[in-house]
Amino acid sequence: MRAPGDRTHLILTADGTSLSVREIGSRMAPVTVIFAHGFCLHMDAWAPQRAYLAEVWRGRARLVFFDHRGHGGSGAADTDSYTISQLGRDLDVVIRTVAPQGPIVLVGHSMGGMSVMSYVAHHQEAAAAQIVGVGLISTAVDNVAGAGIGRALNTPAVTVLRTASAHAPGLLGRSWNLSRRILSPVVGATCPLAPSASVRAAATSYGMVHATPIPTVAAFLRDLRIYDASPALDVLAKVPASIICGTRDRVTPIGHSQRLAAALPLAELIPVSGARHIGLERPDVVSEGLDRLLGRAVGRREQDTTRRSKSDLVGA
Repeated sequence: MRAPGDRTHLILTADGTSLSVREIGSRMAPVTVIFAHGFCLHMDAWAPQRAYLAEVWRGRARLVFFDHRGHGGSGAADTDSYTISQLGRDLDVVIRTVAPQGPIVLVGHSMGGMSVMSYVAHHQEAAAAQIVGVGLISTAVDNVAGAGIGRALNTPAVTVLRTASAHAPGLLGRSWNLSRRILSPVVGATCPLAPSASVRAAATSYGMVHATPIPTVAAFLRDLRIYDASPALDVLAKVPASIICGTRDRVTPIGHSQRLAAALPLAELIPVSGARHIGLERPDVVSEGLDRLLGRAVGRREQDTTRRSKSDLVGA
């Protein structure tokens, strides 16, 4: 269903890859919220948050969703470009296109959260000038392969799938089951293939995962082993943050979120009892947490603006 002010278009990156973007709300809204989805998903993974926030923040926030390269409606690219660093650069293009000025709140789930932090780590001056809040859901700032089932990323299976996808992409592309056997349990845990607490959420996730090309899966799994965006923490420490993670998340265990919360003094840590890696399991918790984040981010910015105005009057 299309909401009022709903616009869908394509953005071209520097290497010619097209990114599918959807905007909801007025471009004159006081704040823009940009959402980055997780690994093997696409922008519709945010459907519950899109509906909730579009209603609650009607007229006060513009919502922007986009598909990562190789996912959903965005174009494919050379698999050598399927890295978290490149996703951060893609996010930079999205920001410079849809919100080159004004306050923004960045929200990312899993690999999307990593792309947010990668953007901040490599564009610190621009990020500090615009970001007024950040939502990080089931994600990590580094060492993905050092905890939980992410340790399986260090196994030869990842290299096997990468090599097979390069030399026989047609074979793997026709057989998700074969690919899952090669990478079990890595793909099965990193992507939401198992039944979740919600049958509808599980079916939605399953469809998104199986629409993701195998070369995309293989390339990003390889890069997750070396991802490190820890320089982003200095910038993000200065803005309100919402950090949400399931207590049964085996992909990015809650220890990753606890570390983020400890490093970000303005963070609200929201542990979701019994939830696993995929945020679709408890969309209500995610939506309400992001609602509070926006309230804190916008309220804090308004207070800062008021203080600056009073300071200017005193100095006049």
